[in-house]
Amino acid sequence: MNAGILNALSAAISDDPSHVLQLRKIVVALAISGRLKQSDKLISPDDLRAMLKGAKSRLVAQRILPKQKPWLPITDEQMPEEFSDPSLFISLGQVARVEKGKTGIQQAKPGDYPLVVTAAERLTADHYDFDSAAAIVPLVSSTGHGNASINRLHYQEGPFALGTILAAVLPHDPALFSARFLFEYLSAFKDELLVSRMSGTANVTLTLGRIEAVPIPLVPPLVQRQVDELMALCDQLETARTERETKRDRLATASLARLNSPDPETFRDDARFALDALPALTARPDQIKQVRQTILNLAVRGKLVPQDPADEPAEELLKRIAEERAARSRVGTIPKPKITSRDVNRFSEGLPIGWSPVGLGDVCDLVTSGSRGWAE
Repeated sequence: MNAGILNALSAAISDDPSHVLQLRKIVVALAISGRLKQSDKLISPDDLRAMLKGAKSRLVAQRILPKQKPWLPITDEQMPEEFSDPSLFISLGQVARVEKGKTGIQQAKPGDYPLVVTAAERLTADHYDFDSAAAIVPLVSSTGHGNASINRLHYQEGPFALGTILAAVLPHDPALFSARFLFEYLSAFKDELLVSRMSGTANVTLTLGRIEAVPIPLVPPLVQRQVDELMALCDQLETARTERETKRDRLATASLARLNSPDPETFRDDARFALDALPALTARPDQIKQVRQTILNLAVRGKLVPQDPADEPAEELLKRIAEERAARSRVGTIPKPKITSRDVNRFSEGLPIGWSPVGLGDVCDLVTSGSRGWAE
């Protein structure tokens, strides 16, 4: 896959946010499987291991890193289902250091540095905790109450502050392992790699040790850079989709507002415009809900179909319903109807001629929180 193919796919995937996420996962999977490479002169997994070992030894000698503990090889049980060869993976702790955030979010003072929190938007702080690129992993469940979940990871370049309920994944040698690649890999497989490692009852959390044990593919640096470039294009697709959705939301709001507060002189034209634009107004489930509500609003106000003044008045229908309910209650089929109070002044304004507001209890046999013997 290259940038040309990715751009060609944009028209097909851009309307649904999940499609962009799927594309990101495909890109990462292709990189891991070796099908993304565009050159035969790539570092082998064994060479990458050796280079990483040498880089860490230098950092230990410079006292930048503490002496490294031995890591056990990755086993089949630790692998994501999509991959089968554990010899091509190593533990995240061998690739990067994992450090907990140092800034209390509630106590942070606003300032010039981004403060990474679990929400999508950054806050600010008057100091920074880290000064390099990092993948950011939440340490607490996004939903809590015994449910393990992670809504999102973050990618952040330094300097930045980090909340104490998140952890920074900082590559030992960015030339060998890109923080952006680690972020994309962990994001693509967050459920398999991170959520599955969370534990707890009321408070579901993720420990630094379990993050360090996550298997990381030995992807050559050149391929990682290709992933980074393709992910930058995915970012552009995401931005373009967000801009389209913002315009779509404005169109939906304006169109439905004209229907919910109709102008008799322009209502037919407004309704025709909304119908013509219906595909654009109903691209997402939440937009369909808005249209449903608008249709219901028009229906209960008599605006959905033309009204015939010669139709039987609602009061006549209500009288027949009341007579039938009274007869049924006398033989014990339903409980004795209760007199319900109706706020006529509140609901009758704007109703068509012949319509009448009515309480739910006036047209239903039974309104109850459960069986009282009448439904048996």
